[in-house]
Amino acid sequence: VNWEVPVTGIATCDVSLRSSNFNAKIVTPAGAIFERSYAYLYKVNSESGNEKEFSWVEGTNVMNGQLSSFIETGTYQITVAPHWDAQGTYTQARFEMISTSGVIQSVRNMKSNETVTAVNGEYSLALSSPSISGRVLAAGSGSTVVRWAQIVPINVATGEELWEYSTHSNNVGKFALSLPNGT
Repeated sequence: VNWEVPVTGIATCDVSLRSSNFNAKIVTPAGAIFERSYAYLYKVNSESGNEKEFSWVEGTNVMNGQLSSFIETGTYQITVAPHWDAQGTYTQARFEMISTSGVIQSVRNMKSNETVTAVNGEYSLALSSPSISGRVLAAGSGSTVVRWAQIVPINVATGEELWEYSTHSNNVGKFALSLPNGT
């Protein structure tokens, strides 16, 4: 919709929204809706080997664990994650979606490589179970929790910081990470 705001600074227009073609719910690994969650969507612009170039599409509004959006033609990644106060319970998960002419062709969990199938027109996007969880405690205290601490795993063999698996502690010092086997 194109319109111009007049000199008075006031314009009125009606906007017609498209119907969503992607409806999902964010769930626990056991399948229960997880309301304290959020999602954000990226479009894959190009790929070269394992390297991908992305562009931000949207931080999707999640209401009661459910979301909907219109996905244009292309390949996308959606990340679902527990809300900041739920860090320490589950960890984020990423899914790849392919859409052609406004029709979702496939949704795939990028960690397990499993296809996610819509049930009654809705995809269940499961958060991950942590492989490591705990609390961040202040040095020497043994019991004083550290809120909002950044946690970055390090590959001990190479010294590489594994930022793609990083997280932070929540408001009570709890954190959770999902690391691949052997790291």
